[in-house]
Amino acid sequence: MKRLIIVSLLLTCANVLFAQKVDGLDEAINAIKSVRESAVPYGFEMKYSYANESKPTVLLDSLNGAIVIAGKNYYCKMDSTETISNDRYNIVLFREDKIMYVGAARSDNTEDPIGQMQGVLEKSGANSCTTTYCGTKKIINVGFAAGGACKQLKMVIDTAARHMLSMEYLIKTAMLIDAPDAEARVAGQGYDEYAVVNASFYNYHPFNKDTAWFNENQFFYKEGSEYKPAPAYREYQIVLATPNL
Repeated sequence: MKRLIIVSLLLTCANVLFAQKVDGLDEAINAIKSVRESAVPYGFEMKYSYANESKPTVLLDSLNGAIVIAGKNYYCKMDSTETISNDRYNIVLFREDKIMYVGAARSDNTEDPIGQMQGVLEKSGANSCTTTYCGTKKIINVGFAAGGACKQLKMVIDTAARHMLSMEYLIKTAMLIDAPDAEARVAGQGYDEYAVVNASFYNYHPFNKDTAWFNENQFFYKEGSEYKPAPAYREYQIVLATPNL
């Protein structure tokens, strides 16, 4: 189930649904934008967990990670996988397999989970959206049409600190399994049709390193039209994720 962290689940939800006008949705999108639009580079830690919908307190999998966002620069570490993005390249390191994926930078800048949530709300087929408050916490609940890939999304935002505190979503379990027979595996292994995925974000802090930390030259260099790993990554195989890069 580690796939639940590596793939962009929320963007997947968005791609299989259709946009429509929903009361309260614009307010929710603006709330997320206020979280992301920080002029000060910052980092935070996060934890993802997975459970069956019928037993949300019985965790079947979990994973910890860390993220840094500095303008268009982005860094994420999840177990043995690292993602680095700047305004030129997206780089993904699979440390166990010694593979480095190199692709062109994304113009939508939605690699981080908060950006992914914004993408869902802008593109998805949400059919309901409600907002409530508990002190400085804004709680946003979004519902989707029955039978879809996503059933429900919930976000908690600290409006005073402008931090996303948590996200919870119900997603079809088959989408968390990296196999062509995912549907059969869900039924055969006793999983519920839908899974509960929780993400919590904490330990927000300023990022004080120089932006050179995100420079692609520390990972690879280009010799003619060929991409080669930098000395620190000489054991890695480079795979181009974008044609004619």
